[in-house]
Amino acid sequence: MAMADFQRGPARLRWLLIAIVALAALPVFALYLARLHASNERALEEARDFAVSLAQSGADQQKSLVANARGLAEALRHVPALQYQSADCDSFLAEVNAKASWASSLFLLNNRGVAVCSSRPNSQGMNFSDRQYFKDAIRTGDFVVSEAIIGRISKQPVVAAALPIKNAIGQITGVLIIGVELNWIPALADTAYERFRGSVLAINRDGGLISRHQRNSGRVSVSETGTSGTTLHKLVNAQAPFVEIEEDGVNRIFGVAHLKDMQLTVVIALDRDAVLGPIQHRFQIDVLWLLLVAAGSAGLALTVAEFSLLRGVRTLNNTALRLKAGRMGTRVNLSPHVATELHDLAASFNSMIAEFERLAYLDRLTGLPNRRYLERQMLTRGTERDKRGNLIPEAVLVIDLDGFKPVNDIFGHAMGDKVLTAVARRIAAVASDRATVARQGGDEFVALIALPGAIEARASARAFGDEIRLALSEPFEIDGNKFPVGASIGVAVVPEDAETLAGALVVADAALYEAKRLGRNRVIDQAPSLASEGEADHDGFLEGHWTSLDLVGYENK
Repeated sequence: MAMADFQRGPARLRWLLIAIVALAALPVFALYLARLHASNERALEEARDFAVSLAQSGADQQKSLVANARGLAEALRHVPALQYQSADCDSFLAEVNAKASWASSLFLLNNRGVAVCSSRPNSQGMNFSDRQYFKDAIRTGDFVVSEAIIGRISKQPVVAAALPIKNAIGQITGVLIIGVELNWIPALADTAYERFRGSVLAINRDGGLISRHQRNSGRVSVSETGTSGTTLHKLVNAQAPFVEIEEDGVNRIFGVAHLKDMQLTVVIALDRDAVLGPIQHRFQIDVLWLLLVAAGSAGLALTVAEFSLLRGVRTLNNTALRLKAGRMGTRVNLSPHVATELHDLAASFNSMIAEFERLAYLDRLTGLPNRRYLERQMLTRGTERDKRGNLIPEAVLVIDLDGFKPVNDIFGHAMGDKVLTAVARRIAAVASDRATVARQGGDEFVALIALPGAIEARASARAFGDEIRLALSEPFEIDGNKFPVGASIGVAVVPEDAETLAGALVVADAALYEAKRLGRNRVIDQAPSLASEGEADHDGFLEGHWTSLDLVGYENK
């Protein structure tokens, strides 16, 4: 398993805990979404009803105005000033218009469609013969209502009511025209805008937009709406009281009321986003609070989990990493706040590590790491770099005992084992926490030492080797006997002598044989200047010591 897998473990566990909290909160979010959907449907239903009701209200008001116009026209056609088109006709119509504020203007036309008199000054002589409502009045001889049009003088949308005036023998002598303003639109537009940013549209029979009232304009006016002709035709031909149309990415709800007699369609247009906006806003606030509560709950859960679970898992994970890196003697130490189950796991883990070390990596005789451990270290070390990216030098020291063979030959292997154990303790005392020392086999030991920041890595490694050599130069006193055991040491440095620690071990081994050849009891680091100095056979001293011993005396002890 890659080290990255270990490192990602706690993160995965943390995300799993977050997922558990999220799953716990999921039903609440689902409930909120269901409530949002239901609220949206209710709001849309209310908006449709509102648009339809408001459009019908506008249509009813227009019907009432047209009815007023018919009643007024029926009353005025019997007035002598209009029947005989007298000189005071203008003043009379102006007086009537002043009282009927809902009428934009009053005209009396002769049977050729030319204005004889009017409530508006300077309007005499205007020709209305091209207007369809005038033609219809002449043709039918009855009251007619035009479609919504733009008044010639007022320039405002109006519906023209026309009533023929006849003489005593039934001949049409003139036509009374009353312009009925769509004065109900501003109030409706304000109501629609206040509620859903809506507007009021008046559309004639051809799908032409006559008016769209802008809020607070104070009057009814023709304006651009952004509504296409296709949409207007859909509204004129709509059979349902409301329609919903998307145009240019904007969704609108239209309430529709048709005035067939007046060839007018009243439309209340509402912005769907304005209808749903307040609900969406409240929902967003609720969700924000819910997210904050969920985040707080998750944070609290993770805080508790951090102290009771994740720290313990990280400790176990880090211990596993140290063990994987070959650091012997590592153990799991958990905080007392960690869950009991993790303490049980840690105890089992420590027992497993101890047994593993005993069986796999520790030399049973000396208590030092064994050759297998050394090989593992060489695979995992030697590639560390400093902050600048430079390779951190490491040294390999191969330590072989001088004069150890007579111990086994004369005193037996049991005593030899005791000597090896004592040698291991001295080497370990020198190495302390600076180096890793392992028993390679027999009377041979290997030390690995990292040299970060060393100006002269080779000199530092050689100095460390000399410390070990000097420590072993003192005789070992065991069971009343003194055993003078020295050491020859070969040194190699990574990356100067080899690219890897395994390669450096071969170089250091060669340096060891050079030390043996030059007389033993010395440190050789393959430097030619050192290899040529002092070739005295220091091992001769040890051999002379063993040959001078009274072997019989030792054997009797």
